[in-house]
Amino acid sequence: MSIKPHHAKIMHHIASGVLFGFLILWFYAGRSLGFLDWFVSYSPESHAGAALMLAIMLMMTPAFFIWKLANRFIERTLKITGRYYEEGAFADAPKKDDTKPNSPS
Repeated sequence: MSIKPHHAKIMHHIASGVLFGFLILWFYAGRSLGFLDWFVSYSPESHAGAALMLAIMLMMTPAFFIWKLANRFIERTLKITGRYYEEGAFADAPKKDDTKPNSPS
C-alpha cells in the first residue's frame, strides 16, 4: 500500500501532535509523581528556582530522546525526507587532526 505525499504530510502532522501530547503527559506524570518537589527539596531555598530548572531538564531528557526516536521512525515509515539541523551543525568544525597552532608570520 502506497501513501500519497499529501496524506503522508497530514499523517506526519497528526503523529507530531500525538508525540507532543506524549511530552506534555510525561511532564505532568513526573510532576504528579513528585519528582520535581523531591529534587528541589535537596537544594537550599535560595536556589530553589535553579534546582527546579535542573529537575525539569533531567526529567524531560528521556522523553525528548523517545520523542526523537519515534519521530524519526514515523518519518522513515511515511517516507518524509528532509535534512536535520544536527546532521550538518558541526560538519564544518575542524577536526583535532586538522588544527595546527597559529604561528606569527
